Amino acid sequence: MEYAGDTRTGLIRAVNQDSILALSKGEVSLFVVADGMGGHVEGEKASRAITENLRIWWRNIEENRYEQDFFKLVTSVRNYIEQANTYIYEKYNNNAVCGSTVSALLLYKKNYAIFQVGDSRIYKLEKRRFSQLTVDEVWENDIMTKKKFSPQEILRSAKRGKLINAVGTTPELGITIKTDYLHEETIFLVCSDGLYKMIPPRGLVKVMKKISKGASVREGIDALMNGVYDAGAVDNVSMIIVKTKEVEG
Repeated sequence: MEYAGDTRTGLIRAVNQDSILALSKGEVSLFVVADGMGGHVEGEKASRAITENLRIWWRNIEENRYEQDFFKLVTSVRNYIEQANTYIYEKYNNNAVCGSTVSALLLYKKNYAIFQVGDSRIYKLEKRRFSQLTVDEVWENDIMTKKKFSPQEILRSAKRGKLINAVGTTPELGITIKTDYLHEETIFLVCSDGLYKMIPPRGLVKVMKKISKGASVREGIDALMNGVYDAGAVDNVSMIIVKTKEVEG
């Protein structure tokens, strides 16, 4: 497996509220992008709380030398994200709203799981097929919004893009979790909205296909970062690219 990640302050923001985590050892890997809520207090501390809590999870996993069970790993990652939610809510939500998105990718043998809160994203390129694995948890995608408003009203609304779920903003947290199998060589992209709002899908596909044909993941990261800054980099930008090997059996 090959992977690389980067996080940078954009050209407009004074503080980078994003945080990333990329860890791999043996058959277990975890890749995380957390984007602190822009414009809200302590956003950078919220995103860091998520990645640091998952780093503690990683240390606990390393100490367990026995054979891991994939679904137990999935449950434990969920629990640690929920613990981060409680910590952020109790510590930083006293006088103003504070929170963070999180998109996390867990790999174990021929299994993978994604964890989603908010509007960071995870993409996959497999068999030359590009897909977005996550759904943005924003106002226009909420089922009640679609029931109450027409497509035209949704398109014109100033609420478009408003987060409806984030880690740390409420006592209880809903996390969308999906699991699947890895067979073919697969390229994953985990990123904040600072990437995909600057680079259209065709630009993401172009870079990921170059990686599938032999370019390094570091070259892919650099190409996407350059594209973001060429487009103005109006937000902080974070990304991790992971290239897996074909899994037998």
